[in-house]
Parts: sequence; C-alpha cells; structure tokens
Amino acid sequence: MVDNELDSVDLTTAAARLGLSVETLRKRLQRGTIAGFKAPDGTWRVVLDKQQDSPGQPPGHVQDKPDRARDDLVDQLRSENEFLRSQLQARDDDIRRLHVLLQQHQQTVKALPDQRSMPQDWMQNWMSLWLWWIPR
Repeated sequence: MVDNELDSVDLTTAAARLGLSVETLRKRLQRGTIAGFKAPDGTWRVVLDKQQDSPGQPPGHVQDKPDRARDDLVDQLRSENEFLRSQLQARDDDIRRLHVLLQQHQQTVKALPDQRSMPQDWMQNWMSLWLWWIPR
C-alpha cells in the first residue's frame, strides 16, 4: 500500500523511524493508535505519513493524539504526586512537633508530686474543715 502521501514499512523499520521499540509499536497497532495492516505474506506493515518519516525531524517527533493525552495525564499525575508528597511531609512535621510536646508533657507530669502521698479522700478533709466553720 504505497501512494504519494503514505508509505508502509515493516515493524522494525517503522520502530526505528519513530524512535520506538518494536513491542511498543505492536501495542499501538493493537490499540489502533497507529495505522497498520497485515500483509498477504503474514507480516505486519505500518503506515507512515511522509510528515512522520521526513528526514529533517528527529525520530518520534510527531506524536499522535493518544500520546499527547497520555503525556498530559502523566504530567497531571506527577503534579498530584508532588502535592501529595508535600502534604505527607507537612503531616510528618506535625507528628514530630506533637511527639516533642508529648515528651515535654510527660516530663512535667513526672515532676509533679506523687498523688498517692496526698490524702486519698480530699473531699472528706475539705468537708470537715467547712463543717468546722459552720456555727452550731
């Protein structure tokens, strides 16, 4: 299948011209993101535009729409990943600060007098003092 605008080549040649691996090219053929057909001899042929195969452009320069959409998605996911990493770092910093505060609180509690040495029934002691002041 050859005309003025289109040229068909074997998988190895197409992969080299597009800067892709043969396996990637096979997957794109299966998904239908690259045009191709099975030749009568059983081999697969890839249809390339003259624009895709022009000698002045680096291999793989022209991207099809699914590749651009995938690249946009990858960029979006990278951005979200960076945001989530920053959120995780902020939470780690919060946890470290809370850990320090907890340690300081525990040291303060240890410095307090032992509650067992105080009278067990402070309410009863307070009531007896209060009753002493009430006139009889």
